[in-house]
Amino acid sequence: AATAAVNAPPKPAVLPAAPPAAEPAAAAEPQPYESRTIAGGIKVVKGDSVRMGLFDGAGEDSHVGIADLITSADGSSMAAGFMSWNRCFFPWTLNYDEVDLVLEGELHIRCNGQTAIGKVGDVIFIPKGSNIEFGTPSEVRFLYVAYPANWADC
Repeated sequence: AATAAVNAPPKPAVLPAAPPAAEPAAAAEPQPYESRTIAGGIKVVKGDSVRMGLFDGAGEDSHVGIADLITSADGSSMAAGFMSWNRCFFPWTLNYDEVDLVLEGELHIRCNGQTAIGKVGDVIFIPKGSNIEFGTPSEVRFLYVAYPANWADC
């Protein structure tokens, strides 16, 4: 019986399965703006190139635009971006500090029965923990700066 095993035909070699075909790399989502980063992490965003995305925090029927320009991915502890909308008000709770610079129109911030109105060139500080209503009866476009950079996760 031992010799029969020695003379038995060799078993076919089992080859390892071929590695799965590599999936094509997903195309990087295009940046919604043109920018250049130079030595030291200094980043310049071309303001007139910014394309706004939809801010879903304002509710389904609103058309509030947002463009995050500086984020933690840039190595920043602060975030900055643009927001804009027309004739819309929506409630918001800030779990982060925010400074807004009004670029166009009027930004209305309602809090505890009072309204702060920022016009072009005005700067508004909204402290962490504020329960407010953002809005405008006309149109608004502003630059926001938020701390910390991951404000949306706070």
